[in-house]
Amino acid sequence: MNAVGTPTTAHVADTTHTPTGRHDATLTSAHPDNPTTHTTHTPLDHTPQPDPARIEDTRLSNTDTDSAGKENHDVARTAALLAGLPASVPGVTVDRLCASGLKAVIQAARGSAAGDAHNALAGGVESMPRAPSVLPKSVRPFPAGHAELRSTTLGRRRVHPRTNPPVDRPARRKRPTHRRQAHDLARAAGRVRPRLPPHGGRGARAARSPSAPATATAHAP
Repeated sequence: MNAVGTPTTAHVADTTHTPTGRHDATLTSAHPDNPTTHTTHTPLDHTPQPDPARIEDTRLSNTDTDSAGKENHDVARTAALLAGLPASVPGVTVDRLCASGLKAVIQAARGSAAGDAHNALAGGVESMPRAPSVLPKSVRPFPAGHAELRSTTLGRRRVHPRTNPPVDRPARRKRPTHRRQAHDLARAAGRVRPRLPPHGGRGARAARSPSAPATATAHAP
């Protein structure tokens, strides 16, 4: 917000994304703060203001913040510290379930436009293998009989065999395929650069990579 109280415009200075793995695959044992730190610690390489102390806020989404600290409760603060940002840079974790990442970016943009934080990091991370899978409490204190359990892991990726999904698999694959084709065309034309920094495999700690781009950075001029 400028001197007369008029909101300024927030801009996304740079973006990247953490690697996405499969269930029980190479990233299963990787702690969520590792890939987050890996994509957070080098935003200043791609922004016009390279002073880490000028980052005024860090907002990351994580929907498993209450799982006994398995994802550090406040992964935003942890990622900022592990990324080498000054201890004066605060961090807040946003939990709005599947909309958490988008909400974190929106909050950073609103804060930037209002003048609360001229430079902010925003994004999200989730480690589904660390998310607790528990059974709901029965409405009866001592239910009789044998219960039949069918695992769906988490989400609708693995559809329950007794349900009829409204969208079939080919239709679900159509949209990401189109987006991937558009990205490949833009990358071949030189309009975008690779956004996925390298990351270690199972059990590996994230290594600092000077060439890794930053998480979404919102700032107001």
